[in-house]
Amino acid sequence: DYLLELADVLGARISCTHIQTDGADYWDKIELSFFEKLYQEEIERDRLAFFISKSADVIQGLQHFINTHNVDLLAMLTHRRDILSRIYGSDSMTREMAMYTDIPLLAFHTKQ
Repeated sequence: DYLLELADVLGARISCTHIQTDGADYWDKIELSFFEKLYQEEIERDRLAFFISKSADVIQGLQHFINTHNVDLLAMLTHRRDILSRIYGSDSMTREMAMYTDIPLLAFHTKQ
C-alpha cells in the first residue's frame, strides 16, 4: 500500500514482475491472476501492470526488465530472516540487487 500511495503522489505507474527461474509457469500464472484481481481497481485506472519474466538468474532477469520497461525506481519486498539464515544463509536478493542496479531501490519488509 505504501508503494501505491507513493505512486499517487508522484503520478507514477507501477509495473510488477515475477522472475521465473524454472520452466514450470503454472503457479506463476495463478499468482499473477490473484494479484490482478486483488488490484483490479488500480489496473482499471491504468496505474498497475503485472508481468512474468523468464530468466535463469533473478538479478539478470530484473536488470533486463528494468532496461526493457524503462524503470525509474525499483521496489523490492524483503523477508525477515532468522539469525542463522543471516549468518550462514545465502545473500538477500534485495541486497544483491542494490549492488548491481544503477537506479534508486526501495526495500519493503513483507508483513508477517
